[in-house]
Amino acid sequence: MVERQSSAPMARRRPNRKRMGARQLAGAIIFGFCLLAFLFAQVGLYAKVSENGYARADLVAKVADLKAENALLQVKLEGLRSPENLSKIAKLEGMVVADSYERVVLLPSVKMAKADR
Repeated sequence: MVERQSSAPMARRRPNRKRMGARQLAGAIIFGFCLLAFLFAQVGLYAKVSENGYARADLVAKVADLKAENALLQVKLEGLRSPENLSKIAKLEGMVVADSYERVVLLPSVKMAKADR
């Protein structure tokens, strides 16, 4: 057996790595769309969380305003319930004013204790 040797070495064909196949291209496009969808979802969720935070801050401010208004109304109510005010109203209505009076005031801790029962 005689082996033949050629003078020129046979050129091996190298795979062209720059070209993508149809499946690889489709996979890259799908991956890109998934990444883009994820980023849009992330931005949308961040915007919703920020919006909820601002709404919560507005509600907290409104609650603080309502608590201050409630405290002011409680002070006015106590003024209207005061014995001096009641005596003045009784005089205006033609009623007899008492010489002495007693007053019972329930503190918030007593009110809480009664509510627990």
